[in-house]
Amino acid sequence: MYSLSLRKNLALKLSLSFVFIYIILAILSRKAFSISIKYLLILGQVNYFILKNGYFWQLFTSIFIHVNILHLAFNTFFMYIIGTSVENKIGPKDMFLVFLSSGLIGNVFSLLGGTRYPITAGASGGILGLAAFDIIFVKIISGGSLMPAISTLVVLFLMNSFLPGVDILGHLGGIIGGAVIGFVYGKYKVRRIIKYRITLDY
Repeated sequence: MYSLSLRKNLALKLSLSFVFIYIILAILSRKAFSISIKYLLILGQVNYFILKNGYFWQLFTSIFIHVNILHLAFNTFFMYIIGTSVENKIGPKDMFLVFLSSGLIGNVFSLLGGTRYPITAGASGGILGLAAFDIIFVKIISGGSLMPAISTLVVLFLMNSFLPGVDILGHLGGIIGGAVIGFVYGKYKVRRIIKYRITLDY
């Protein structure tokens, strides 16, 4: 029998946190299907505010809020699916660090690149970072050429970054961040495995 543990499944908790935050902001906005611009200006990423007024917290808060209910539905679903896959491989704490780091790197890309959108928000940079981490990490652990994995990352980026309203730089930064972390983490794990085997043989 399969049982789902809320205590262990951090990916599910993160997905539910997206929903909870959206509900609170929707109530405050007095709207069901979208969030008021008032709250997006405070909690979303507004590059002008960050650079001119020092609102650096927006690099963090913008990861956890969503503009409308469709945006929320997509990110909640993929956070659970991809997050669970990564969590099962490296544990909840490291999965969360990969997600958060990728999301922040994506937001920094968006900030430095001067994205054309006045407000950006959502967890997609972090989620794509998790997907990129998963692809590269598995390839490093299993061995072999990285070229197929890199090709997959290119396809992942193209499939998710050229729709209307998408922050291309945020997605690109998230994927690059997750891939780099996956490469470094994978190499670290391989070294640990080799060292452990040498120790046992000795």
